[in-house]
Amino acid sequence: MEKGKSWLTLTVVTALLSSLLAACGGGAAPQTSEEPPAEQSASATSPEQPAEQPAKEAEKPVLKMLIPYQAFDPNTDASALRIQEETGYKVEYYTLPKDNANQKLMLELASGENYDIIKVSNLQFAELLGNGALMELDDLLAANGGNITNAVSEMGWKSATSNGKKYGVPFEGGGDVNDPYGLIQGGIGLRTDLRDELGLATPKTLDEFYTYLKTVKEKKGITPLTASGSDGFNSIIGSAFGLGTAPWYEIDGQLVPRVKTPQYFDYVAFMNKLYQEGLLDKDFPINKFANTMQKFNTAEAATLAPAFFWDIPTLVPAVKENNPNANVEMITALAGASGLPYLSQRMQASTYEVIPKTAKNPEAAMDYMNLRADPDIFLSTYLGEEGTHFEINNGKYFPILPAFDELKNSKQFTGAPKAGSEYKLWQARARKTPEMAASFEQMNANVTKDWIHIDYTGYATSLAEAQKYQTSLNNMETEFLVKAVVETGDLKKAYDDFVAEYDKQGGTELTAAINKWYAENK
Repeated sequence: MEKGKSWLTLTVVTALLSSLLAACGGGAAPQTSEEPPAEQSASATSPEQPAEQPAKEAEKPVLKMLIPYQAFDPNTDASALRIQEETGYKVEYYTLPKDNANQKLMLELASGENYDIIKVSNLQFAELLGNGALMELDDLLAANGGNITNAVSEMGWKSATSNGKKYGVPFEGGGDVNDPYGLIQGGIGLRTDLRDELGLATPKTLDEFYTYLKTVKEKKGITPLTASGSDGFNSIIGSAFGLGTAPWYEIDGQLVPRVKTPQYFDYVAFMNKLYQEGLLDKDFPINKFANTMQKFNTAEAATLAPAFFWDIPTLVPAVKENNPNANVEMITALAGASGLPYLSQRMQASTYEVIPKTAKNPEAAMDYMNLRADPDIFLSTYLGEEGTHFEINNGKYFPILPAFDELKNSKQFTGAPKAGSEYKLWQARARKTPEMAASFEQMNANVTKDWIHIDYTGYATSLAEAQKYQTSLNNMETEFLVKAVVETGDLKKAYDDFVAEYDKQGGTELTAAINKWYAENK
């Protein structure tokens, strides 16, 4: 599988050119158990070297690791230093930039940078795999990967396998299929001062939501709902139409892309109606998240889509500056004609760690990844010590502050968790402040299993068709939604034209491949 450097450069640059053709875009408002985006920093710089290192580290090579953009210095972070102590490996961390991360990733590999480990999203993994930039891991795993092998599920390995060979270590999320608590992490933020002033209740159905927005416009004359077009499909509203964050839906035994389900056009028509009636921010097509937060914080807008529990420490003080009696509550997944909300529980590998073909220390890289996947080391580096950093009450994990804050960034560094085990551990992070804990509880207290629809298609990222088409098709959907929301002509024709182009640009091939995968794994 090893090729010459010039060949690798050519293939990776080919991937770069492909990625440049597809705009980087937003996706659905997440409702699965994903980590909130870490506070992030600009770009990679050469890490500082410590004055001296423990003797045991002198026998091990210093590893170079490229990770997603962060707002803190990963080379001095307490979590990284704790992992260094536990594993004996010194790691130099480099970060991708916040903007154009995919392009930067491709350029880094094309230039021959010899990172030992790279942490990538599932779509980045698919691109790198499709362009031959990754090292096969089977022999390395067989020699020194027992902890990883025990942690990753069969479906996880399938997602990282191409032509019978493993090319990545999947980090699996999704939680407990028998316990939906914690599945909801965000919704549509609502200012309680405006709600109470108008004598309204927090909407739970689509009709109540529409009435709420209409009342705000009529009685207050402010923007009822602010949002950004770049965020794409809104699953809080989509829930009322039987759509969640999942990209595929089973109809008559076959998987159909969300954009081609019968209810998708109804969702589009509703969003168009909100915009045409002045219920959705007139700046929707050009808004950035910062704009929407500003409008919400200053009471120029009554609701904010989307908002997440990790936004609460920023949102609550800001709205209280405008009104000391204000607070923020979340409108969660709305119910429609079925009477029930629709939530996707996405079982998937959302990130992967890979060893590029340019790595200088692949054996040491695997040893390091395997050590971090040791269950005791994982718990110690992820949450710390029980009684010092965290405690367990009624089966729920709570942080002990301020000690827990030492490890607030630990998820950016820890190894592969055992499939399904991280879900409840992660919830300690949702309870880092009383306001965050209250918001998390408010959103999840009434969730029941009959709201939940489990989706496994996130494990299909290794399909050649997914590597080739998924990113561009996702971008197509986001671009279409912005245009459809502001459409004043024949909306049905605009939708039909979009579907035809979607199929033409790879939708037909991807649908065939995903259904073949579904039949094999159902």
